[in-house]
Amino acid sequence: ARCEGNPMIADLDDTLEQLLIKEIPIKNGEVEVKFDQPKREWSSRLSRPTVNLFLYDLRENVTLRQHQWEQAGNGRGDSLYHLKRSPFRVDCLYMLTTWASDPLDEHRLMTRALLALFRFPILPVDRLVGSLQEQPFEVPAQLARHDRLTNPAEVWGSLDNEMRPSISYMVTLALDPWSEVS
Repeated sequence: ARCEGNPMIADLDDTLEQLLIKEIPIKNGEVEVKFDQPKREWSSRLSRPTVNLFLYDLRENVTLRQHQWEQAGNGRGDSLYHLKRSPFRVDCLYMLTTWASDPLDEHRLMTRALLALFRFPILPVDRLVGSLQEQPFEVPAQLARHDRLTNPAEVWGSLDNEMRPSISYMVTLALDPWSEVS
């Protein structure tokens, strides 16, 4: 059961899961796509090869900040316009890991996930799920940036799990907390 309210981040998870399933490609559930915190207890219960995208941080993208007013139509087709503030841009930061019983299988799965995600520096509009279809801007994605997860040993220590290869993956969404003003 999901919480009520704006499902934007859950829709991002669904978008990424569907993108990976189609682009890796994953057939007949041979590989799972999860979004869990990769703690030792969780990883010990895995029974199939798994791509895990753990959302570990959300931050406003201040580079894209535009606190200004813009005109917006009222949606009824007449000439009345309202003023509304520009949406915030938020970076959703994931830690991508792969899990399998054999390290070579993990590495193959990691390569397949990298190749799939590198193909989409902008998430395609026709692949966006639910509320993401209403994004006012393109949805950029950056994979394997060096300035994220700067101390992997510390991250894995806090997760109480053995250190393993992890890749940062950042997707930038527009979030609009502003109401229209007449």
